[in-house]
Amino acid sequence: MDLIIKNHWLKFLLVVMLILTSCKNETCKDVIYKDGMSFKNGSPYSGTCIVHHTNGEIRSIQKYKNGYDHGEWKFFYRDKKVHVKGTFILGQKDGEWTYYHENGILHKENFYENGKQIGVWKTFDEKGKVTSITKVN
Repeated sequence: MDLIIKNHWLKFLLVVMLILTSCKNETCKDVIYKDGMSFKNGSPYSGTCIVHHTNGEIRSIQKYKNGYDHGEWKFFYRDKKVHVKGTFILGQKDGEWTYYHENGILHKENFYENGKQIGVWKTFDEKGKVTSITKVN
């Protein structure tokens, strides 16, 4: 009976390990950027790339669809604070892109529509004070 329980326990642990390793995000290893698109093993890449700082913390999370930058992208400082975040749609910046100072205060706020700069762009100093406002057409 003890052997049957140990066998079931071992099977359970193996299933848990399989689930955990299959959910692990890919890194950008073997992803090549060429002519405005990303490829892996010669094919347009779809998936998520995670790049780490030398201290092991996440440096960036980038998403791709059929070789194009696509989805939310985030870049982080070494201390895990967000540095930049924004969205691509099939290779074009789209929506709000925000940039932060190392102290976590908003640095820039930019807007795009299908890769084109639009709206009001703002820049802030390290205390959060607006230092420039530009209307972009």
